[in-house]
This record gives sequence, C-alpha cells and structure tokens, in this order.
Amino acid sequence: MSLNSAGPSVLFVDGERLSSFSREIFLDLARADQRRWAHIYLRGILSASGKKTIRNIAGPRASLSDAQSLRQFINQSTWSWESVARRCTPVVSSRMSPELWVLDSVFIRKRGEASVGAGRWFVRRLGRTINGQMSVGLFSLLAGVECSG
Repeated sequence: MSLNSAGPSVLFVDGERLSSFSREIFLDLARADQRRWAHIYLRGILSASGKKTIRNIAGPRASLSDAQSLRQFINQSTWSWESVARRCTPVVSSRMSPELWVLDSVFIRKRGEASVGAGRWFVRRLGRTINGQMSVGLFSLLAGVECSG
C-alpha cells in the first residue's frame, strides 16, 4: 500500500491499492453494505485529519445520514473483527517483510469515562495518571521506514 505523508496527521492513500487491500481483508464480511462501510472506515482512518470522529472518518463530503450509517456499521453491525484481523496480518506481513515484531502497551487519551475501558491509568512513560484507555499493540518494524501518528 502506498502511503504518502502530507503532514503530521494526514495521509493520502493510493485509491486502487487501498481498494484492492480492502477487498482482500474484508472478504469474509457477509454483506456488500458491510464491505462498503468497512472500506469507507479504513479509508477514513488513514486519511482523516485531526480527531478521528465518525464525521471526519466518513469524509468531508459525507452527509449526516452517511455518518450515521458508518456509526451503525461500527457499533451495531454483526461482523467479526477477528476474521478481519486474521486476514490482515498475513497480507500486511507479506507486503512489508517486517524485520522485527514488537509487543507494547498503548495508551489512548480520553476526556470522559463513557468509552469502554476508559478510566484513570498511571502511564509510566509520562510519570503521571491520565484518563484514557490502556491496550496492547503488536507493531512491525521495518528498516528505513518511519511512521508516527
């Protein structure tokens, strides 16, 4: 997948390559509308600038109805994120040839406590307690490639 940086939080994604990747990893989604919204979500996560709200992820020309449909896909649609993860890992690995896999803690700041798993966490790297979600991430490292968010 060809990603070109255009600033600290904006990525421009090669449309055809993203579509091909999207078709491959979302193949197990049962319905065409689920595959469509999954593609829109993926494109939005990679290209939306600023805060990743549903409205920003849906895109600048999306209607309120489109944003609501995307929200429903993410929150209520019956699809298996596990099947997407199972397809995504080997596809990405085969195209990127990672030199090293790193398992590390990930902290996502949150303002309130309405998100699942949000609460007060001590973040050792920051040396203080912050509101947010704590998770674990698996990251691939490649020689000569730098990507930060």
